[in-house]
Amino acid sequence: MGNRKNGYIYCHALDESGSAILTLAVLKKGAHTALECGIIDPKSKEKLECIEYIFGKNGVKKDLFGGEKIEVTTKNGSFSVAFCGDEKHINIRFEKCLAHTELTAEIVLKPLSPVISPDKEEKTGFFTVQGKVFVKDREYTFSYEKSVGIFRSSKVFSGKSRYGAGFVYIDRKLLALVSDFENEDKNRVFYDGVLYETGGFSLKKGESFGEEWILTSQKCDMKISFFPKFNDRIDVSRPWLRLHGDRVFGTASGSMTSKDGKCLSFDGMHCLYERID
Repeated sequence: MGNRKNGYIYCHALDESGSAILTLAVLKKGAHTALECGIIDPKSKEKLECIEYIFGKNGVKKDLFGGEKIEVTTKNGSFSVAFCGDEKHINIRFEKCLAHTELTAEIVLKPLSPVISPDKEEKTGFFTVQGKVFVKDREYTFSYEKSVGIFRSSKVFSGKSRYGAGFVYIDRKLLALVSDFENEDKNRVFYDGVLYETGGFSLKKGESFGEEWILTSQKCDMKISFFPKFNDRIDVSRPWLRLHGDRVFGTASGSMTSKDGKCLSFDGMHCLYERID
């Protein structure tokens, strides 16, 4: 779930109600650590977030299990990430941040699917979330039974990329899609515990934001209609970290054929499309 050696975590997850999205990024790079944690409400088009940049190597310590632990305290608050086997235990407490609002979070990320690892540098997969996030006077609850998310590895922080993912439950079985639009060998489907390749995806965007996007793949007889709801614009300019692009959230409906030939129809798939320049 991210790159353990360098302390990277990059993920998005639905809350228990399925109406709010947790976005979390922790990046340890050299002598610098960056944290972004927030809640996105696609319906109200609102984002409440905490952003903190920390300089110096004193934020990385060894935990009791011999793994690496990110632990940082600043004048605004503190955050820690403990690596317990495959799980990530995250505690965030900030009363005053460099951006937007105060935030408290106590959550655990637990792997749900096999890690999709097209190469040694990049890993992608799905996880469940347990815990709570408090932003201002609002409380968001996450549970293993209802809160599903997408995680990516450290490679997301460097270079250009076009990436998409989505997930929905069909009769209590998770259907999840992962796509790298720059490399069709990295496109995967995860359904009912089975992970398999889909071949290339073809994406046709709407002429304006909010209009229908069409995603197709001949190999698995897939056709998906995606409707964007919220664009979380990425604009980070630091000497050691530069990210510019878009993270588009929305829902989709469609159908595809599973590896065993079963036709899967779905509605309400939660999707993310990301473009990094």
